[in-house]
This record gives sequence, C-alpha cells and structure tokens, in this order.
Amino acid sequence: KKDGKKDGKSEGKNASVREDSTATSSSSAAGTKTAAKAAPNAPAVSHGASVQRTEASAPKRTPAAEGDKDAKRRKTDDVPTTSKAQPQLTVVEGGVKVCDSVPGSGKKAASGDRLTVRFKGLTTNAKGEWFEFDRNRGKALHFILGNNEVIRGWEVGLVGMRRGGTRRLVVPPEMGYGPRGSGPVPPRATLIFEITLENVQWT
Repeated sequence: KKDGKKDGKSEGKNASVREDSTATSSSSAAGTKTAAKAAPNAPAVSHGASVQRTEASAPKRTPAAEGDKDAKRRKTDDVPTTSKAQPQLTVVEGGVKVCDSVPGSGKKAASGDRLTVRFKGLTTNAKGEWFEFDRNRGKALHFILGNNEVIRGWEVGLVGMRRGGTRRLVVPPEMGYGPRGSGPVPPRATLIFEITLENVQWT
C-alpha cells in the first residue's frame, strides 16, 4: 500500500510537471505568434515616421516663390527676339557722314535732279548745347542738286537718296558754313540735318 501511495503521488507529480510543461510551451508558442504578428507592423510604423520626417524637412513651395518664377519667366518672354538691321553709317566726300533711317523707294537722286525736301538742322552753341537753327519754317525746299544752291555737305550727302526716304547728315565745318558761320550758326560748327526727300524730278 505504501508503494501504491508512493506510485500514485509520483504519477500525480509527473502529471503536474507535464501540465506545467505543456502550459509553458503553449504560452511560449502564443508569445511567439503574437511577436510574429506584431513584427510586420513595426517597420510600417517606423517607415511612416521617416516619411513624415522627410516631408517635414522638404522645403515647401510658397505662392510668393511661384510668383517670382512666373515674373522671371515673363521678363524673359518680354525680351524682344526679333533683330532689325541697324542703319548703316557711311562716310562720303569731305568727311560727311550719311545714315538712312528710312530707305525710301524709287529712283536715286543724282546731280542735276530737282529735289523737294523737308528738313531740320541742329548745331551747338558756345556752351556746347544743341539747338535747332533751321527748318525752313516747316515748308518744303526746292533746289537743283549739284547747282551750288545749297551747302557742299548737302551736294555730296544727298546723292543716291531715294524718294520717300529720310536721311541724317553729319556735316563737318568745312563742308558747311566754314570758319565764319552763318546767322545763328557759330563759326566752325558741325551741323546735323534730318532730311526727308519728298520728290525727285529729272531735268
């Protein structure tokens, strides 16, 4: 009987040990499964945090910055891209400088032709200030080119000009009124004329 009791107690203890082992194994397995389920979610939380940090650190585009870019783009677009040919400056006899701002059309003026022009003349006074000294009172002027009816600067400077054109002449003193001057024009004055050729008549 004593042996039976002892065997019964031993079996009971062994059963208790087996139950505890089973419970411990079950708890460990459950913990492992829980950890396994939680593990995939952990990186997602970390990734989300890094995304938030990246977005927070990235510079934001403000309306003012976009407006500045648009303004710069408009300024660039406003820059003219067409290139017009600049009037050519030519030096003819006596150092007279000729520049056609409007080319004109038709036959070229030549010596012996009767010309009709409108003009204005500029020169400098004793202080070096430019002033208008002649414009024939706004009326048209008629003369025969090459007939010594006008200053020498006109005689050489208007040759080759076309009807309807506008020409600028820069006339040195020796091709203008010389060392004496004339009226409001002082001695040894450089003259600038803006001349529009209205008509050319062949003689």
